[in-house]
Amino acid sequence: MKQKVIGVTVCMDQEGMIRDGVEYVYVRRDYMQAIKAAGGQPILLEPDISPETAARICDGIVITGGYDLPAEIYGGIAHKSMKNIEVMERVAWERELIDACDALHKPILGICYGMQLMNVHYGGDLYQDIPSQIETPISHQTGTPVDEHVVTFSENFLGFAAGESTPSAPRHHQAVKRIADGWRVVGNTPDGVVEAMQSGRHFGVQWHAESDDTARRIYGTFISKYC
Repeated sequence: MKQKVIGVTVCMDQEGMIRDGVEYVYVRRDYMQAIKAAGGQPILLEPDISPETAARICDGIVITGGYDLPAEIYGGIAHKSMKNIEVMERVAWERELIDACDALHKPILGICYGMQLMNVHYGGDLYQDIPSQIETPISHQTGTPVDEHVVTFSENFLGFAAGESTPSAPRHHQAVKRIADGWRVVGNTPDGVVEAMQSGRHFGVQWHAESDDTARRIYGTFISKYC
């Protein structure tokens, strides 16, 4: 059986964090390893590739994690907690990629920032800072033990059954607030934060499935069933 080609978007270093005066693109290797383990063939995608070409050559797309989305793209005013904001070149290119995937009926898996971007792209908005905008006893930030961040599904979702719960690896301080038209919430933590959403063959996962034991089901089902 032909292996599915899965495009993986990348972060952009335009601030000289890696090396002063040089622009880099980068991504955690976890994504590619999860895709390969699930039977796919990962390739990296960045804004020098036309969105139409990227959508055409890939069987599916993973929009990876990143920094905070610029608040102005969903009509918001930047919260004081927003210190690391994603560069507009990446945001604009990935939005064109989403449209190109829609034109060719290609599936998308959005992880963390990727889920938030899809929600905003289709008309939703975000909580800009969970600790100050949502009353919650649960930490969603880096360093939270996986077994303390449990997601429960309200319907079947990427290998998980309705009513099932799973520990998950969080790395986010923002979350979906108003969900975009055509999307539905399918997974939450006990504090009500949206952790999984779906619209047709587009899927959003707020936690980092490539970093925990949910990778086999999340990436495996996305690739085998929808790509």
